[in-house]
Amino acid sequence: MTKVEPVSERSVFQETFEAQGRPGEPAWLAARRRDAMAAFGAQGIPTRKHEEWKYLDLSGVSEIPFRHLAPEQHPRLTAEDLDSALRSATGGVTDSVLEQLGEMRIVFVDGRYAPGLSQVPSLPDGVVLMNLERALQEHATSVQQHLTKHATFEERPFVALNTAFLQDGIYLHLQRGARVTQPIHVVHVQTAGDVRTAHPRHLIVLEEGASASVVEDYLSNGGERTLTNPVTEIVLGPGARLAWHKLAREGARSTHLAGIVCRQERDSDLSTFSVTRGGKLVRNDLHDEQVGSGASCTLHGLTVLCGTQVADDHTTVVHRVPYGTSREYYKSILDERAEGVFNGKVFVLEGAQKTNAQQSNRNLLLSEEALMNTKPQLEIFADDVKCSHGATIGQLDPEKVFYLRSRGLDRETARTLLTQAFASDVLADVVQPIRDLMQSTMTFPLCRRAGHPIRH
Repeated sequence: MTKVEPVSERSVFQETFEAQGRPGEPAWLAARRRDAMAAFGAQGIPTRKHEEWKYLDLSGVSEIPFRHLAPEQHPRLTAEDLDSALRSATGGVTDSVLEQLGEMRIVFVDGRYAPGLSQVPSLPDGVVLMNLERALQEHATSVQQHLTKHATFEERPFVALNTAFLQDGIYLHLQRGARVTQPIHVVHVQTAGDVRTAHPRHLIVLEEGASASVVEDYLSNGGERTLTNPVTEIVLGPGARLAWHKLAREGARSTHLAGIVCRQERDSDLSTFSVTRGGKLVRNDLHDEQVGSGASCTLHGLTVLCGTQVADDHTTVVHRVPYGTSREYYKSILDERAEGVFNGKVFVLEGAQKTNAQQSNRNLLLSEEALMNTKPQLEIFADDVKCSHGATIGQLDPEKVFYLRSRGLDRETARTLLTQAFASDVLADVVQPIRDLMQSTMTFPLCRRAGHPIRH
């Protein structure tokens, strides 16, 4: 592993960690926090010398203001503030979409649960949905069984940082055969208050045959520099099915560094859909571990950037057993001086015969100054498999632009329609009303001028 510069012992994070008080916290979690802080201190904030982070400049992360406040000191957000934040981050989402998603919504403000803004209706039998802080009291055994066990931090500096400071998040546990048909909308709002660093932690456990759909939605309610460092741990039992969605649409000065880790048992199915639209710098690290035969995952990602935004998608799929399936389909649309990164790794270990793995990364550059770095990777240690990968980087076809202009469209509208067509298939499998929400965020710089959000 490439050596990185260690964080000084008296760094801002270490000082804050030593100053925080968490009375009544379980001893096992306090011990994990200490171990995680030590791991972060040993690893440090990655630099460009680190192979996995060489395209990102993280030098300003430790400079983002952060104070540990008591719960009563955290900023208050009104229902009107939340509605404004949801609408300002979209390009014409309808009231009906927000109303449908609002039927089961859990809201966090600066990493703290906001019960007054949340809506959790009566749940089916065998379903537990609450904030993690409460779950540590009411479902201590289950939480201890899984929390921090799958998202390891020994070689993941920002997972270590999250574990050391983990705040609140959702705890979703479905017992055998339980189902939640309504999407669970998890909203995180970063305000312009004193606390500009948040470390949300989510734990999702689906037992055998259970199914659910979750939407993680990250917003800003101000123009200050912020750091959001979320970690989501997912455990899928035999035959369980999870559709997991994420929207990163924070402010122009925000840094978003996310870790998603999933463990799949036999015949389980994971579908992920990630949309990155906002933020100064966004990093998504998704790690899927298939430990049961017949497990399958489908990973979709769409990034739309302009200005000097930077986004980095790292995915890792580990096939440990036979008959596993993985599909990855990521696209980026970059305008002006935006930069994108895709690094997808698939490991097919010895004995994982009959694995079927496919990777595709396609990228559209709308300006000569935009930059894309792509690196799909396969490492195969079994001989009876079907695996493929590919990547493309290109620009709009001038002949297609000319064709549309010859039919009476102006240049900007023609480019917008072609850009929409390039993006639309990534979200084709997303169900309503989630698809409408995701599409409403996708107003490109071209589309903004022409006034056309994406539509199928």
